[in-house]
Amino acid sequence: MERTEIDSPEHPVLAEIADIERDIQLLREMDERVNQRSEGSQNAPTPSERPKLTNRNIWPLLSLSLNMLLLAGGFSLFLMLGGVNWLQAKLTKVDRKAGYATNRESFFECSPVSEGDIVVVGDSQLDFVEWHELLGSEVRNRAVNGAVLAEIQRRLSEIVDCRPRCVIVNGGINDFQGGRDVEEVKQQFRSMLTMLANKDFEIILVPCFPINSRIYHEQIVRTHPRIHPPEQAEVGALAELINEVNETSSKVHVVDISPFLNGEGELAEEYTFDGLHINGSAAVMLADQIRGILETIPTASAENVATATE
Repeated sequence: MERTEIDSPEHPVLAEIADIERDIQLLREMDERVNQRSEGSQNAPTPSERPKLTNRNIWPLLSLSLNMLLLAGGFSLFLMLGGVNWLQAKLTKVDRKAGYATNRESFFECSPVSEGDIVVVGDSQLDFVEWHELLGSEVRNRAVNGAVLAEIQRRLSEIVDCRPRCVIVNGGINDFQGGRDVEEVKQQFRSMLTMLANKDFEIILVPCFPINSRIYHEQIVRTHPRIHPPEQAEVGALAELINEVNETSSKVHVVDISPFLNGEGELAEEYTFDGLHINGSAAVMLADQIRGILETIPTASAENVATATE
């Protein structure tokens, strides 16, 4: 065989040698990569050499987490309150008259009290009863749900000049629910009675009904968590004032609410649905008492009193 044939690049032996050299080079490269990885793992820090979380590291993380939770909670509350619409309503001053009391007062303006009427003035404990059905057509109900004593006194001042035959008055429970001090409530009640003194009509006072605590908390506190449940001692103190006035004035008559109470001195369950207001059965009982008082009023003041049977 000639030398030129062996030196030729296309000779089969040379081609085989070239393939072997390439394989060796690949193996070397692979070996270098393995060595590099091995050296990297040897230089990696051991668990004891790794940085540990210290108090200096933990507190910023806890603070950040707490702030994030508070931010998320505040945003959730914002959405529950109504989001942008709620915020806009809070920031916008709107002078508008609306609500149950405003509607009632607009009716009062269109249907004024006449001379000789029997007028009911108070809060929701008298508002929800159809007194004209129970006592007769001459009865005008001017009680308003949610009214406090100051509002009741203002409404009475508008009525007394109409020369009614008799006014049936209650009030004070909403003052207690608003958290007013019992002495303040008594003073306001005295002021109201002073305004009525020396007027030429009879006064029938209906004391506040003590709440039924269990039903009241289930039905009212559950939906009005900021309300102040009237305490029995508060209601009792106002009742004592009413009784004192009854003993010193012949024109003042007080309804006996004891038949409506249970053994604990609270509004009995059979006479209330929410622990605060009387139901239909209690309203009929109360009307019977009021009718009995009206019958004791001198003929000159009560001769035209209509009864439910009429």
